Amino acid sequence: CLRYFKQILGINMSACNCGVYAELGEIPISVYAQYNIVKYWMKVKFSEETRLDSIMLRYLTENVEVQRVGFCNFASEVRCILNNIGLAYIFDIDDVQNMNVLLSIIWQRMLDIAKSNILAEVADFPKLHLYSEYKTTFKYSSYLHIVKNRMYRKCITKIRLSCHNLSNELYRRNHDIQTLAHCPCCNEEEVEDEFHFIIVCNAFKVIREKLLPKFSTRHDLKTILITEDIVLLNNFGKYVHLALQERDKIISSA
Repeated sequence: CLRYFKQILGINMSACNCGVYAELGEIPISVYAQYNIVKYWMKVKFSEETRLDSIMLRYLTENVEVQRVGFCNFASEVRCILNNIGLAYIFDIDDVQNMNVLLSIIWQRMLDIAKSNILAEVADFPKLHLYSEYKTTFKYSSYLHIVKNRMYRKCITKIRLSCHNLSNELYRRNHDIQTLAHCPCCNEEEVEDEFHFIIVCNAFKVIREKLLPKFSTRHDLKTILITEDIVLLNNFGKYVHLALQERDKIISSA
């Protein structure tokens, strides 16, 4: 599932998982699996007592504290899931008036926790420091359906999730000091990060002037990354695509 998401976005398999989930507004498949486990448990728990699966579940529940090597108690797993989402009391209830209402409460709690955890991971991940500045709500990123050109869309994603080969990212991967991550395309001796590449670097001035408004600050970069303007988004994607091509030519000819 995660591999498929990365293929959709057009990024490499080493991209940050939490960033991929946040970009698509999707939650890990493990959350769906846990919900289905609890859903099945409730179906069996509140079914006819003479059913074989109901009898087995009562046995497992009575032995929920028993720990055996190589043995996984289904009831213990359910209790652990409910404990982790703060709904431990559900494990001990003997009757339920409306199972669908209770299931919706469980699902919403799982969703809220999953979304919160993903955004927290994004905020704590050094590679996504720029992304975390503007990705503060968990939802599908609108540029993914606004930008129709797949190549431009892919370029935008690479910049947003830092899945590129700009010098600051290369040095971060190699655990080197960032002061050495100078731009290889200009003589400014500035760190080549997303801001420098998009807003500052003189090597791409001609391309920038054709496609982007006159931006100069980091706030302007944030404006580009959060915009839903169709023209600006498409021009931004085109700029990144052409500038990356030009960068490759400069580096290869150096």
